[in-house]
Amino acid sequence: MAARQIHDSSQNSDGPFVAINCAAIPDELFESELFGYADGAFTNSKSGGQSGLLESANNGTFFMDEINSLPMPQQAKLLRVLQEREVRPVGARKSIALNIKFVAACNHDLQEEVKVGRFREDLYYRLNVFMINLPSLRDRPDDIEPLTRHFISKLGQQYGIEVEAESLVQVLMPRFHQFDWPGNVRQLENLLERLLVSTTLYTSIGEFASRLEDLAPELFSSHLQVSLGSDAGHLQAVEKEEILKILDRFGGNKTQTAEYLGISQTTLWRRLKQMGVGKGAG
Repeated sequence: MAARQIHDSSQNSDGPFVAINCAAIPDELFESELFGYADGAFTNSKSGGQSGLLESANNGTFFMDEINSLPMPQQAKLLRVLQEREVRPVGARKSIALNIKFVAACNHDLQEEVKVGRFREDLYYRLNVFMINLPSLRDRPDDIEPLTRHFISKLGQQYGIEVEAESLVQVLMPRFHQFDWPGNVRQLENLLERLLVSTTLYTSIGEFASRLEDLAPELFSSHLQVSLGSDAGHLQAVEKEEILKILDRFGGNKTQTAEYLGISQTTLWRRLKQMGVGKGAG
């Protein structure tokens, strides 16, 4: 949402907005996906070649989410594009000039990633022209209610559900303001989608409210509620406990666990790796 707002406010607003999740692009497809390829560039390549995502973003904005997930070889290739402002499709002889506003997002401190050798220092400084810090949802509680109203309206239109929005907000706010929101805005939207659809099962908001704990048990997990006196170590332990509990609930299925927590599978995989949890169901 922030990246699109940057695009809409830029000189390239009339151009395309192209977004990629860097963690979701397989290493072997990085060049062909981003740079494109010429006719006959490799076996089974599409006849006539194919334009890459960078070329499709020309005269617009190219948003790279979770850029800290890019492996080192891909970081070097991206750096070359940023420096030269041109891209050469795989197997092509000529390069294509680029007029693109690049926006990158990460869920880690890139300076720390540079220090430990997981992110190229030259790429970091090439990207770090202007930085915007987006605080976690738990750090901006005043945003919870307007975001809730926005998503109720948006999802209501999407699913064709008519609901007493004001009454629903009044039911949810006490619990929403106590919750820690480890999955941030994505988790808020995911949870509201579940709850809004669930309202159709009940004849009144009052009946829905009486079943809220069954519908959203995470809101009633006392160890997940914000504690101003908690230190970082305690919060990490709490997060680990909650993730393992949800993972166990879904029989080790990481896809369902990530969806339930409102985070990406890549983020969940990274958290499990940091916690030293072994491989389980996909």
